[in-house]
Amino acid sequence: MRQVCGLDVHKDSVFACIINENGVVFQEKYVVLTPELEQLASKLQEYDVGEVCMESITIVAVKLYISEGGYAKLLIALARGKKEYDKRQSIKEKDLRREMDRM
Repeated sequence: MRQVCGLDVHKDSVFACIINENGVVFQEKYVVLTPELEQLASKLQEYDVGEVCMESITIVAVKLYISEGGYAKLLIALARGKKEYDKRQSIKEKDLRREMDRM
């Protein structure tokens, strides 16, 4: 039996939706703390999920803190890519700036 899961990842939560071939749905929201994410992992194993799909996002390092004791803390953020029309607008602006700098 094939079971799939969709994950919607946000800065402070993960929303999981598991659907099996019969159309039975399990939905739950998890906080992004280690114990909660371990619960999510055990739930995926319990439902024998074979495939997981995620929304297209990227994890970006924002700041790195290093303590005197040698520990490091990395502040991360979730980022979504630009839409196609935003990319075209950015390219136009870059080209205009480049041409103005040449003059």
